[in-house]
Amino acid sequence: MRRSSAARGKELATLSRVDGLRLHRLDDGQHVHVGLELPADPTDEDLARVQKHLTQIAERFGAAAPSVPRSQIALARNEAEGFVRLDPEWSGFRSRDIATASGQELAGFSATTVMLSKISFADNTLDELHTQLKSAETTCRRTKHFAGTAVHSYESFRKRSDVKRVASQP
Repeated sequence: MRRSSAARGKELATLSRVDGLRLHRLDDGQHVHVGLELPADPTDEDLARVQKHLTQIAERFGAAAPSVPRSQIALARNEAEGFVRLDPEWSGFRSRDIATASGQELAGFSATTVMLSKISFADNTLDELHTQLKSAETTCRRTKHFAGTAVHSYESFRKRSDVKRVASQP
């Protein structure tokens, strides 16, 4: 995906949605899988849109090429299934091939992602927040999937930071 993102799929690397559908990326350590999130109760129109866009994504990344050996496809799907079974945010792996307009079958799968519960620091002081973040980053930095810390409410974070600065002024 990294090579393809720089070339054929360049515009996809910056998107979070395709035609209103959330783009998902699952890295199992061996392969990067790209998919689209279905609405909770998808209509036939939703399913057709997803199929169309998944086909386009597969073509951009070379996954629709007839030269991809079946053994390589099976290995990639097995790696994805193993990852989904181990990752607490993913469940319900199901093989789900995609039929293209030309009748070609693309190997795919579906899985369910669930937002894990989060920790809130809303009642902590700024110093307590920084101590917790430093501890979490020290621990998580050891894992290969750790990419950093996200602040989900910048306004709340800024207000907390402003209070600290005002309180410490003479």
